[in-house]
Amino acid sequence: MYIGLILLIIVEVVLALILAFKDDNKRSCPYGLLLILLNILLTVDLGINFVIALTGYSDGIAIHGFLSKLVIYEEVWTIHLFKNYYQIQLVYTLLSIAVYFLYCIKLKDVIQKLKHK
Repeated sequence: MYIGLILLIIVEVVLALILAFKDDNKRSCPYGLLLILLNILLTVDLGINFVIALTGYSDGIAIHGFLSKLVIYEEVWTIHLFKNYYQIQLVYTLLSIAVYFLYCIKLKDVIQKLKHK
């Protein structure tokens, strides 16, 4: 049911793991920030779809965002479906932001320890 969103999350996790285990870890944080930005944009886009579906802005329920069209494949759109996509993406975005900051803080600590040796 959530194939598009699941595929996007898998791709992002694989990219994050590749960046985390690259030889030059100093440059991983800016690339991770790009993934965070993509997650935030997708969360906002899915949220807009959910709010528009709630307000009945258009005739019927439709996908209004570009990124949402890439993620939501189902042909039968409901307010519940939009809400579920938005909630899943919101939780994933918040978790990825937390992991990103923890990773960058940990990376800075490791770099500082190496400089002191």
